Amino acid sequence: MIKTKFYTCLKAILFISFISSNAFAKNISTYQSHWGINTGYFLLENIPKGTNNEVLVEDEAPGLGFFYTGEITHNTQVTAGIDLVFIKDNQPFSSKVKNSVTGSVSNKESTILGKSLYLEYGIQYPFLKQNELVLGISGGFRYNNVDREIIRCDNCQKQDLDSFESSAYIKPYIGYHFTEHLSFRFTYSNYLNKNGFSDSIGIEFMFFGF
Repeated sequence: MIKTKFYTCLKAILFISFISSNAFAKNISTYQSHWGINTGYFLLENIPKGTNNEVLVEDEAPGLGFFYTGEITHNTQVTAGIDLVFIKDNQPFSSKVKNSVTGSVSNKESTILGKSLYLEYGIQYPFLKQNELVLGISGGFRYNNVDREIIRCDNCQKQDLDSFESSAYIKPYIGYHFTEHLSFRFTYSNYLNKNGFSDSIGIEFMFFGF
């Protein structure tokens, strides 16, 4: 069902992009590059159960990140960014941890944190009278590094969760320019490698450019 909706959305965006014209007047001036922040949710699939690491997680996880986008041509962009994904550990391991300041000892449980680096290239087309509305599609690659550990414990074990594999992805989006300094985009990403992250939805805020 998710794949069907994705390909329907992809075909619609490509069709609209094909019939659109570049004759729109560029009344809203946008910078050639900008910084931004993003937030969203990642869907998880094919996480091994009952492995040596005893991984048991939720089916979705929130993420937060920042990125930089540079304009290559009027309709093409390249983006690089980093995301933090906060994955709930439903079967954590625990350890006694000593507070280095107070000297007190307490039991602490493990948490799972995903760190992702990504690079993508995309095309976009403006619409409406002042080109406020933007439709686009990007393709890229996401490198994932997911660890399971007890925070602020130097001597505790740390597990690398290799089941969260890196993947290429396709990301259609729709955006809106409020001013030359502020815009946002709603995005949907479909990861071609389904081991770990399968899909994600998000919102990106671009707030500064030069």
